[in-house]
Amino acid sequence: PDAAASLVPADATILVRVESLAGVAELARTFASLGEDEPLAPAELLASLSYPGPAANVDPLRPVYLAVGFAPTQPAPDMTWIVPAASGVPLGLDNSDGAYTLHTAGDYTSITSRPGVARPSAPSPLVAALPPGLVAVHLDLATLIERFRPLIDMGLRQAETGLDSLPTDPSVPFDPSEMFEWYFGFARECLASAEALDLALGRAGETLTLRGRYRVK
Repeated sequence: PDAAASLVPADATILVRVESLAGVAELARTFASLGEDEPLAPAELLASLSYPGPAANVDPLRPVYLAVGFAPTQPAPDMTWIVPAASGVPLGLDNSDGAYTLHTAGDYTSITSRPGVARPSAPSPLVAALPPGLVAVHLDLATLIERFRPLIDMGLRQAETGLDSLPTDPSVPFDPSEMFEWYFGFARECLASAEALDLALGRAGETLTLRGRYRVK
């Protein structure tokens, strides 16, 4: 984790940790046995998540991380994969065209979807703060809301306009618009106060757990 933490970008808005690809693949096999779908092997699972290198060269028994950041001057998010190489095997990523930024720490390598990204100056505290679980996710809600606030506000306004245009039903003994106004007000309060959300999917035998931690400003 220390080596991986040193490669997580400081501006990571979303951080995902997969405790082990083999563990997730095993979970997928358990659920696939209930249906007709063929389960994915660990390497196939990583490849299905758009990992840019040879997935078979990644250690399936150690944590894999995906960080997503939103640079102010970039229209698309930066994707940074932080992966451990399998023992004695190079990652084998073809970066001859310089399309990615690569940094290494120990046997972990970070692969960022934009060239020329500087190496983080300090380890990210987000890694240690992630809750335990087979899959854990950190969402910087404050940054996400700020980034997408115009779209969020537009959606709320459209919803309010649509409710205002609904015909009244004399058989309903109360005005539903007042209830919806309360919901919209509550939603705006949540948008103003939200700071972060952490989620973790755990497994104990045949039991799955989903735990969350919501923080406000």
